[in-house]
Amino acid sequence: LRQGNEASSQKIIKYRLVGDLVTAIGLLFFIEGLFLAIFPSRIKNMLELIKNTPENKLRSFGVIFLIIGFLIIWYIKS
Repeated sequence: LRQGNEASSQKIIKYRLVGDLVTAIGLLFFIEGLFLAIFPSRIKNMLELIKNTPENKLRSFGVIFLIIGFLIIWYIKS
């Protein structure tokens, strides 16, 4: 009986994690789509700016945003 409850709990946790991941991806698409719909010319300018930015600088920004995102998620989930 106890193994059944543990397996059931593990399934619930997995479904919740998958649900959170799908929600996060949906939110990402929503925000990106919103910006593309409202500011298409600004997005084009930003993409041109990104195209002309050195890769090491883009990589540094990526790592910084990765850490900030991780800290936000960690703070919310804890």
